[in-house]
Amino acid sequence: MKDNIPVLMDKSQTILDTFCNLLKVPRDTLPKTEEIQQTLSNLPYLLDDIPEEFRGDELIRCCLAISTGLFDSALNYIWNLTIINLRDKMRLFGLEIIEKMNPDFKIKRFDNNDYSDSEILIKCLELGIINDESYYILNKNREMRNNCSTAHPPKSKIAAFELLSFIQTCNNHCLKQKTEIKGLDIKDFFNFIENQNPTEEIFSFWKNKINSTNHIQKDYILKALFGLFCDPNLERYKRNNSLFFLQKFIGTFSRKEIDSFLEIFNEYIVKNDEPRRKAATQLMQKLELFQEVPDWVIFNKFKIILNNLYNAHMNANNFYNEAPFAKELFDLSNQVQRPIQIKHQYVNVVLMTIIGNGYGRSWSSINYYEEMIKNFSDQEIIFMFQILDSDEKNLINDRLDNSALCKHHLKLTIELLDYNNLPTSVQKKYDNWTKKLTKY
Repeated sequence: MKDNIPVLMDKSQTILDTFCNLLKVPRDTLPKTEEIQQTLSNLPYLLDDIPEEFRGDELIRCCLAISTGLFDSALNYIWNLTIINLRDKMRLFGLEIIEKMNPDFKIKRFDNNDYSDSEILIKCLELGIINDESYYILNKNREMRNNCSTAHPPKSKIAAFELLSFIQTCNNHCLKQKTEIKGLDIKDFFNFIENQNPTEEIFSFWKNKINSTNHIQKDYILKALFGLFCDPNLERYKRNNSLFFLQKFIGTFSRKEIDSFLEIFNEYIVKNDEPRRKAATQLMQKLELFQEVPDWVIFNKFKIILNNLYNAHMNANNFYNEAPFAKELFDLSNQVQRPIQIKHQYVNVVLMTIIGNGYGRSWSSINYYEEMIKNFSDQEIIFMFQILDSDEKNLINDRLDNSALCKHHLKLTIELLDYNNLPTSVQKKYDNWTKKLTKY
């Protein structure tokens, strides 16, 4: 394969020169000849490493795009191949099983390609199809694809080594990975829930397995169990197994897990699903979480707006699409008291959107974000610094680790806080971050 590259290089340059002259377009509109040659010379090594079953239409188009300097198109083709493969792995896992475990997942929507790439990645992490590392790397590739490929108006150009790295990471973290379950085998776990006579030892075994898996998969399983208990059509012993297992975690539920339960609880109320609402009320009491149930209208409204803002921020054209949701969140936060159960998510989303990403932030939304930061309650300021100082990997810290621009935006954000009115417990943290961000 490598021996044919010089011939391909010569022909591709002839084609490029011909069309640029014909259209009277400057040659530097496309990557330099050296960059194309550099990419083509390394391409055979990458292609040899890609499994044969993926050497089809998308990969051929990717190679042809590279040979003519269309790096942005090549990036899009390899990303399409990656997402197609992840969707195939979800089918192998079993769409019926996924829908049964998660009422929010609909096979019809999946078949109609209604789920975004971001949602597919999260679902694959929840199911254990990919691990934490692969999720973060592929999610970075997704952001790069949104910003640099022909899928959307590109915000920046992609260089030769960036494209080669993109192809290699998509291959290493998806295409080459066999459909082995990462973390906890969800199929096996739900077979255990359907067992009529599970022993205490088996309950303890699965509790340890869940505590050792990634937090997204754990949250997914606990939400599924909550839904199973509330299903009036499910056999009593399966509902009891779900309850007994959830009770193993009393006193240890994280804030995110409690919020997930509340989201399901409120969904039943909104849909006027009385049998499930009653079961959810009973379950919240049995899990010693009844005091967490908020005014559902306010909570649900905040939840919807925050999710809409987060999705707008994570998807393409976020710089243009965030503003309406930012204004809606700002208006609501000025009208009513934020429920305590929503404060952590509120802080997380506002902080993530105000620091932006490596390409910038939504300038039409900045005034809203700044006013919301200035109006943070003491508890929200504490949450803010807890997120910044967290040892657990999250998108905010990931962006701060990799972007000087995000650090600069964080510096401006922290300066919005009035030091004299800070809770005593965070003043030292404020000082530490101020020093850390001095040069930005």
